[in-house]
Amino acid sequence: MKMEPTEAGHLTIMVASPKGGCGKTTVAALLAQELARAGEVLLIDGDRQGSSLLWFTVARAHGSQLTGVSVEKVEGNDRIAERVKSASGFIAVIVEVAGYAEATLALDAVACDLVVIPTQPHSLDCYQVVQIVKYLRDMERGGSPVRHKVVLNRMTAMTRNSVAAKAALNVLRNADVEWCRHALWERSVFAKVMTGAALYELPLDRDGSVARAQNNLRAVVDELLSDFLSESEDQAEAADV
Repeated sequence: MKMEPTEAGHLTIMVASPKGGCGKTTVAALLAQELARAGEVLLIDGDRQGSSLLWFTVARAHGSQLTGVSVEKVEGNDRIAERVKSASGFIAVIVEVAGYAEATLALDAVACDLVVIPTQPHSLDCYQVVQIVKYLRDMERGGSPVRHKVVLNRMTAMTRNSVAAKAALNVLRNADVEWCRHALWERSVFAKVMTGAALYELPLDRDGSVARAQNNLRAVVDELLSDFLSESEDQAEAADV
């Protein structure tokens, strides 16, 4: 994966969600690990709970190398903005923020190239996603709206075709909100990573679950960053089950 250089020298990605429990920290941590396969990545934990830093600390304590990934806890939007500007030697800086109010304030302060909005396929969650997308549409950076992409998280075979999931997607569709074609699936491997492990350091198992999780993540990230990739690559297919 090679990314086009930006004015700041690195890609700045904000992971924001108007609602807790959508897997925001999981998405931020997985995104950092995937991008770190191409170069050094800084993950700024701007959430008061400090979940990303906790994951990183526990994973390192368990022996994970997490090569290419650095995590820093930074509080306050002005300080986050300063850290993003001062970051050097990274191909990407990922900023995790919590809640609608915090996200909107952070968006005002931090110049980012892409906003990733994780959500579960539930109607109430998607209604709140629409609100933050409307806010993003009203913002302009350099005369252009802020780029943003919605990622469906914790998808399962049962929920994919459920009435509830279809209703949730209709909420997004009716508001002209697009979502990534690839979803992050509910996987035991992702859950294991978030207890303190590194996805690309897990041994491949006989049933192929680790490889499927890696392929799933790779497909999602390739789609998220399609506007920033300098070379077209064969996109790994996400396993459905």
